[in-house]
Amino acid sequence: MNKNTVFVPDAARVSCIELSLEGCDIVVRRGERFGLDGNAVSFAQCGVWHIRAEAERMTLILPDNFEAMAFRLKVSGGSARLCSLNALDIVIRISGGVLVTEKLSARSIHAELGSGTAEICAAPILSAFLECGIGRMNVKLDGVPEDYRIRTERGIGKLAVSGRETERRTVVGNGQIDVFARCGMGEMFLGFTDIAL
Repeated sequence: MNKNTVFVPDAARVSCIELSLEGCDIVVRRGERFGLDGNAVSFAQCGVWHIRAEAERMTLILPDNFEAMAFRLKVSGGSARLCSLNALDIVIRISGGVLVTEKLSARSIHAELGSGTAEICAAPILSAFLECGIGRMNVKLDGVPEDYRIRTERGIGKLAVSGRETERRTVVGNGQIDVFARCGMGEMFLGFTDIAL
């Protein structure tokens, strides 16, 4: 295992990315090859590129044709803007911060928001787990409501699907794509690409 603050691996060595931010603003964008602009602890091990930000601002560049087995992002007190991503599994955990994504294409998406705000565009997916604590999460799903079976759980916060607020526990739709959405004290809004949030 090689550890370097500026280490950038060859594309052939990477199938997964684990990115950890604390008080950092990061932009993830596409480019010709892997790149990392900003100070970080960065190393590759067993096909996983581990990145822990140690700067106030960073840019992570992913090759245009890169599709990950897994993409994992942890944000605490910072912000992340993600370009369109392709991965089998995408896991995002926000504990105070801001997340904005372009289209996330995955077999499954797991997104947890403790506090802060998240704007997520998911297209296409096979399943999703979405959880919002005391923050605000807007999720736009690909397709039409009939494609989905959405199971919801709500505390004292607000959870709405296609603009309609749900009961404490309910199931919306009977489609092939399974989504579980839980909201505690915050706000969660689920919409679709052909229906405004």
